[in-house]
Amino acid sequence: MNLELNLDEQKRTSLWMGDLELWMDEQYIQQLWYSLNEKVTVKLIRDKLTGMSAGYAFVDFGSGAIAKMAMKQFNGLSLPNSSKSFKLNWASGGGLIDKREVEEHSIFIGDLCYHVTEDEILSIFQSRYTSCVSVKVMVDLKTGMTRGYGFVRFSDPLEQQRALIEMQGYVIGSRPIRVSTATPKQRTSSNKQSFTSSINSTTVFIGGLSTPIKEDELRHYFAPFGDIIYVKIPQGKGCGFVQYTTRSSAELAIQQMNGYQIGTSRIRLSWGRNNTLLNNNENSSLMHASYSLLSPSFIDTANNLLVTLLSHKKTNNNYWNQNQIFAQ
Repeated sequence: MNLELNLDEQKRTSLWMGDLELWMDEQYIQQLWYSLNEKVTVKLIRDKLTGMSAGYAFVDFGSGAIAKMAMKQFNGLSLPNSSKSFKLNWASGGGLIDKREVEEHSIFIGDLCYHVTEDEILSIFQSRYTSCVSVKVMVDLKTGMTRGYGFVRFSDPLEQQRALIEMQGYVIGSRPIRVSTATPKQRTSSNKQSFTSSINSTTVFIGGLSTPIKEDELRHYFAPFGDIIYVKIPQGKGCGFVQYTTRSSAELAIQQMNGYQIGTSRIRLSWGRNNTLLNNNENSSLMHASYSLLSPSFIDTANNLLVTLLSHKKTNNNYWNQNQIFAQ
């Protein structure tokens, strides 16, 4: 038995290297090992959704004995000029192109507390699932704040399936998380007809709402994916609509929430039509603050529009010259 293990180790020349910071690229990792007198080949894994580093890489030493010695000697030691430590493990495929790179086994995690870090989540999952390789929490690029959701990657599909069951409702921080299968971006985008016909849409159609639900509740489910313009549930139709400010937010919501269970039913998602009336009213130049207008919903005709403009005029009469109002 020991002989088989030793022979197996001799065939394995690559190590998984995790807990990397975003700025640590292939060149940095290669130079790091070179400074430790090891000539290696590096493959950095990138997030398919963002293109950014997924936080781990595969390092090939060309020799099983050297790889084993490197893991024994450096695992757990502090990285030079960094607060991070070496986090090393055997690459499960035995080579540089590891099966964790070819096959992605990820889960979506939502309802995260805003103070919970990637390291904390990774520690919790790795204590239960040895094949957990990385955690990515999505961050708002404008504010730098977490969006309250992320992705956990596994090298073992069986452990991924276990996590979907066992981690549903598990409390991280002060809040129970919700989990579902993460859908790779390219699978969703393969439906070319749907994407082409709704190229400018930022609205998600939600079907299968058999369980009574309020608009505020629906907003809670979809808020983690981006800023929402409006939520609408037509009475007695068993469906709803969520319109986002950006298409990318709507696209991510469709990817991650399609098939998600709300109450006793699983919802189905597709592209919906934007509420163009709402958009036109909100984007109209007449809504500029300097006009001090009432909401457009109170304006029925062009005559009423003129009356409204004149009744809210500024002290500068030249600014409100009637010719200027219709000068278009």
